[in-house]
Amino acid sequence: MSRKNRGRRYESDGSRFIRLPFVVLDSPGYRAVSHTARSLLLDIARQFSGSNNGKLVACAKYLKPLGWRSNDTLTRALRELVAAGLLVETRKGRRPNTAAWFALGWWDLQITIGLDIDPKAYRRGSYCGDIVAPSGGVRAAKIAP
Repeated sequence: MSRKNRGRRYESDGSRFIRLPFVVLDSPGYRAVSHTARSLLLDIARQFSGSNNGKLVACAKYLKPLGWRSNDTLTRALRELVAAGLLVETRKGRRPNTAAWFALGWWDLQITIGLDIDPKAYRRGSYCGDIVAPSGGVRAAKIAP
């Protein structure tokens, strides 16, 4: 850092940003998921406001304006992120109008009401443990002729 920039705040184009620590980027869980899953993780993390971890959605209504068109691709990427521990599903989605909720695996849980999991059992940092997701990502099942 040069002498003239000490103590000065840097300017940016926007006021909101995603805080993604290096420990997450270097973790086995993050390295195991596909590039599609990594893109989805950023789009879901975009919703985090500092007080809503546990109530982030990954529904088509939210993701379609961000460029997600295929429900199959979205489902596969979401399964990869949950299996790797980068996302934790806090509430199961139900028909007709109940969306699934997710929490970012590197933040503490802030929402505790209306969850399908026990908030005391929530453990952040599970992306650092054993790799659950296959190294090549989640592959589609072969279709027999």
